[in-house]
Amino acid sequence: MKNGKGIFIREPSIVPSANEVYQKNHTTEELYLAFMNVLEKNNRKLPPPVKSFDGIVNTKQISVSHKLLFILRNLVRVKIVRFYDLFLNIKSRSEVVATFLAVLELTKSKKINVDTEAGGEIIMKVTDDGE
Repeated sequence: MKNGKGIFIREPSIVPSANEVYQKNHTTEELYLAFMNVLEKNNRKLPPPVKSFDGIVNTKQISVSHKLLFILRNLVRVKIVRFYDLFLNIKSRSEVVATFLAVLELTKSKKINVDTEAGGEIIMKVTDDGE
């Protein structure tokens, strides 16, 4: 340390000259194992293949506008739909979310009325303006 002011100095490293010849001998098997070790380390750095995410990540996306049109067409055809019936054949979380957001959007834009029957069941029907 020079003057005790946070400056550190280390001894210089001995660097082999470029003229030196590598003196060690290795068998073909040792070289092969070293190469396989390098390959294995590189494979660990690579991202996993896309197929390893099958079943974890659902790639099918359902748009809110698609569900909005589906709900409106269904309501025009059958006049009254129970809220829970919208979710009967749904297989993915994204479709559940899109369906729910579509109901909210249709309610907000006053295209459908959402009501509760005496038994507590939620029903929906197209407003007079929504047809």
